[in-house]
Amino acid sequence: MLAFELSVLDFIQSFSGNEIIDNFWVFLTRIGDNGMIWILLSLGLLVIPRTRKVGLMCVFAAILSGLLTNVVLKQLIARARPFNYSDIELLISKPTDFSFPSGHTSISFAVAFVLWQEKFKIKNFKFYILTMVLAVLISFSRLYLYVHFPTDIIAAVVLAFGYSIIARKVGNKLIH
Repeated sequence: MLAFELSVLDFIQSFSGNEIIDNFWVFLTRIGDNGMIWILLSLGLLVIPRTRKVGLMCVFAAILSGLLTNVVLKQLIARARPFNYSDIELLISKPTDFSFPSGHTSISFAVAFVLWQEKFKIKNFKFYILTMVLAVLISFSRLYLYVHFPTDIIAAVVLAFGYSIIARKVGNKLIH
């Protein structure tokens, strides 16, 4: 399985080398660093009274993601990152934590899934679609940059869906 995943990453890497494209993927990873884009979005929703409930759900999903994915699962599984199996030159600094599951992907999809399940709109604009696209792009950036295996991403998406369900149940109980 390792050889297959590395071959997928090597295929993706075959498209790198264009400065504009490389910088695009680095930018997407950076906005996902520490989940800051998702945390800021969630906090912004908390400030507005009519979006407070969905904001609380997003905050809770982000907290679940951060704690369970980054603090618990990464430490328990302790999977080395793909660049440890290759002599590839990274476009970003080498992450020092473990690979499985992807924290960037987990928080991105946890918040995006909450917004999708709530069909969150801003003046009839389907905001949840924008957040899903951003979550997909941030997740792909992790593959493009050779810092996650495909199964790190897949597992994080599955986990994020679970986090979103829990966050919505808690939010619905706390705020009627």
